[in-house]
Amino acid sequence: MKKILPVLGCIFFLFVSASGNILKGPYLSCLTTTSIRITYETDDASDTRIRYSHGGVYRRSDTLSTEIYIPESVTHHTLEITGLSPGSRYFYRVLSGDSFSPVDSFLTAPTESRFSFLVFGDNRTDSVSHQAVVDAMMEEEGILFVINGGDLVAAGYSLSDWQTFFNIERDLIASYAYYPVLGNHEIPNNQFINYFELPSNERYFSWVIGNCKFIILNTNESYLWGSSQRDWFESELAASGAYDYTFVVFHHPAYSSGNHGSTVAVQLFLVPLMEDYAVDFVFNSHDHSYEHAYVNGIHYLVSGGGGAPLYSVGTSDWTIYSESVHHYIRFDIDGENIRFYAKRPDGSIMDSLVIGSFGIEESALPEEISLSAYPNPFNSSVRISVSDKDVNVPIDVFNIRGERVVSLSLLDGEAIWAPDDLPAGVYFATIKIDGQNFIDKLVYLK
Repeated sequence: MKKILPVLGCIFFLFVSASGNILKGPYLSCLTTTSIRITYETDDASDTRIRYSHGGVYRRSDTLSTEIYIPESVTHHTLEITGLSPGSRYFYRVLSGDSFSPVDSFLTAPTESRFSFLVFGDNRTDSVSHQAVVDAMMEEEGILFVINGGDLVAAGYSLSDWQTFFNIERDLIASYAYYPVLGNHEIPNNQFINYFELPSNERYFSWVIGNCKFIILNTNESYLWGSSQRDWFESELAASGAYDYTFVVFHHPAYSSGNHGSTVAVQLFLVPLMEDYAVDFVFNSHDHSYEHAYVNGIHYLVSGGGGAPLYSVGTSDWTIYSESVHHYIRFDIDGENIRFYAKRPDGSIMDSLVIGSFGIEESALPEEISLSAYPNPFNSSVRISVSDKDVNVPIDVFNIRGERVVSLSLLDGEAIWAPDDLPAGVYFATIKIDGQNFIDKLVYLK
């Protein structure tokens, strides 16, 4: 059984010389406003030391003033640092015997609901693409934690696959608390459980940051009526009413237009629960593509482009956007406001959503297409743009029954639509230019 060692920061002057090269990590988990868990693996059993300091910008001449020392010789090193300050940056390094890591840093969770996180999944097999996605994620600023939707490795029993994973993700998991989901390729899950230090039973668990609750499930084990996991899930959902937003994460998608397609069992046994308790976002992987679906008030994001060989993806009635591409997703939370961008490794944005008052940002508007809308989905107003600003024909908006609900005039290639008196749902913006119709799907959340 793994030992979790919670330790208050203090200075020790003991030293034991031992071997123990650092093979994996350090990597972070179980982040709160005042604590974090740090884990690493060594090739031989050795002592455990972590040095850290609070605040500022690290300089080579700085010393990491606080040291935690555990003399017990182990190969799996893990301890929880407590007594930290909320919303603060800490610099740290781990040491075992004569080995030590570079200096890394992390942010503790803030007390207010203002933070950012990243989502991706299915990073197995293609190391070059996996590295490209991780490199792009490392360019993001202000990130608090990362969610991985599963299939971290091609074979859960393969020690070499796991070493490749830890090599590629070394800087990412040393900088941000990491919350992975069990995918089907992690089965058997012995190594997953051995490596990662996660809440509860480590297969399904939850955590809270600010006004957001995050729930991770394991769809490789039973979630049918009467199962322990389903009972636990319902109790977690019942307690989620205290938070503004609820995010649920599991590997097999409820709605997918990709190769694997939708998971019928998830639709039967999990979707009704999530709709009853008004879940806001669901993150999945499994299909190696990107798809943003919107069904009965829930946004379903399939993010399976973390490095695995890509699958083709189509569209369905629920699809807002889909693309077969390596990618990741950035979420920004600011109180009741949410913004996300789905990004390719080159930094280009392929899908986005704004809920609340972040506002429309010119830099986030799609480029080089004839008709576009932002934000989309939207909950108050949407900007509809035509790439040719000299176009002077109206934009017609139709509902799903084919009825025109409004005709908008363009000004410098743009029109703003605020459908205050219309019901939420799917609409279609259309424009005819030189005899060709251009259509963009709009999702009004109200």
